[in-house]
Amino acid sequence: MLNLETSAPWSRSSPRRKVFVPSQMLYRGEILRVHLLNISRGGALISIPSPLPVGHTVAVGQGMTAKVATVVRVSNNRAAVEFRIPFSDIQMEEFIAMHEHAPDDHTRRASRNTVRSFA
Repeated sequence: MLNLETSAPWSRSSPRRKVFVPSQMLYRGEILRVHLLNISRGGALISIPSPLPVGHTVAVGQGMTAKVATVVRVSNNRAAVEFRIPFSDIQMEEFIAMHEHAPDDHTRRASRNTVRSFA
């Protein structure tokens, strides 16, 4: 079985932070409910409701902190994504903090509009 956390063919430039944070992902115009399982400045491991094709572009997150990413690996109900523009340390902390709280309806609407602009 493929271990997504240790089988990366590149050297990791920043450490992963284990989290279990509800979030969302925009894929082909559809917003999917997902959970971030770990995150680093350059990417994330995400629990997904159904498999995604490797190489496809997605937007991960909500609101102004949504990150455009490429799906680089998929195994069962997990996808590893690489962010097109890595987080700074401060941006990563802000991203996690924002996603640790359930968004209200206003935030969901704003997120949907912001995330759609990335696709």
